[in-house]
Amino acid sequence: MPLSALNLLWLSLGLYIVFATWNFLSNPGPLRKIPGPWLAARTRWYRAYFDLIRDGGYLKHLQWLHTQYGPVVRVGPNEVHFSDPEVYDTIYGHRSTFTKDPFIYGAFKQDLSSFGFQNPHEARKRREMLSPLFSRRAILKLEHAVQTRVSELVTRLNTCDSSIPCNLSMAFRSATLDIITTYCFAQSFSTLSHPTFHHPILLAILSGVTTIWTFKYFPSIYILANLLPSWLMQRIARLSKGYAQLIGYLSNHLDEIIADPSKLESNSAGPEQQETIYSHLLNPINLEKHDVPSKQSLLDESMTLLGAGSETTGNVVTSGVFRVLNNARIIQRLQAELDEAFPADDSETGMPKMSYQDGYQSNLSKLTWPAKTNFTLLMAGDVNLVSKSTV
Repeated sequence: MPLSALNLLWLSLGLYIVFATWNFLSNPGPLRKIPGPWLAARTRWYRAYFDLIRDGGYLKHLQWLHTQYGPVVRVGPNEVHFSDPEVYDTIYGHRSTFTKDPFIYGAFKQDLSSFGFQNPHEARKRREMLSPLFSRRAILKLEHAVQTRVSELVTRLNTCDSSIPCNLSMAFRSATLDIITTYCFAQSFSTLSHPTFHHPILLAILSGVTTIWTFKYFPSIYILANLLPSWLMQRIARLSKGYAQLIGYLSNHLDEIIADPSKLESNSAGPEQQETIYSHLLNPINLEKHDVPSKQSLLDESMTLLGAGSETTGNVVTSGVFRVLNNARIIQRLQAELDEAFPADDSETGMPKMSYQDGYQSNLSKLTWPAKTNFTLLMAGDVNLVSKSTV
């Protein structure tokens, strides 16, 4: 083939690539009519900037986008975000049939848990198995366990050196971690006993929260980390020691239960006299209707409940106390209600009804983000979400 013809061939190929690229950039897919940032419609790295560089600032940026573009905004090549309250129940309601987006949920590395199951049917079955553990009856039965941890927290705070600042954020997260481990496993890691509330396991959980953002965009890092021996990982990443300690404890505990299921019954005779998550997940009655969870699935579920019951709850409590301490009127009303409900310091009565505190907590849960990310779902075909709006 003559050189001129070869050059013509390369020129034609180059022009075709340029034309195809320009056509894609100027008219990218069926969502092209939905308003939104030009760059966001073409690459997920627009979102990565706010997740990674702006330290999880994507949620705040979403609010700004809606002020600029309206209630429906295109925020990714194949992603749309809604701010219309009418849409919420359709997307996230208990009757929703949308599957979870692996880009978001897969980053948590808890694929075989009630949170991580992408199929809504599988997630619903797992929640059914666990729901008795979180019923009102079960919660009231373990009220004393919660009060014990709260009393321990108060004692620790009262004995703190007044000349040294106390990290309340870590203190609250230590308390919530001890509460959720006591509640779910009938044991705790005693994170409240750590002198500075910086227990290695708690630090590992907190570190894992920010690591999730990295895994979303660089999943190969997680694969590489799992290929390295634990001793090397602990030298590279200081906080991985606590994570290895946590996984080691849960794994050994599960090995004992799988080898001897009668150990599940011993929890009800122990000092806490309670059931655990494994009592329900491995309950013979439940297993008549559901498949036996694998060890990995049990581990994933354990990590899901640890994260949901410690970091997210601790974040809400920290935000709530901060708001209280910065508002004298709220302090006075809460203090008056507490004094009336608990006239004696050593009162052993159950938790009474406190309308103002209940209302404050309810509003706080709406104002505080327990997790700094939005949880996207996948939709196939046209979906009628709100009146006069079809995506």
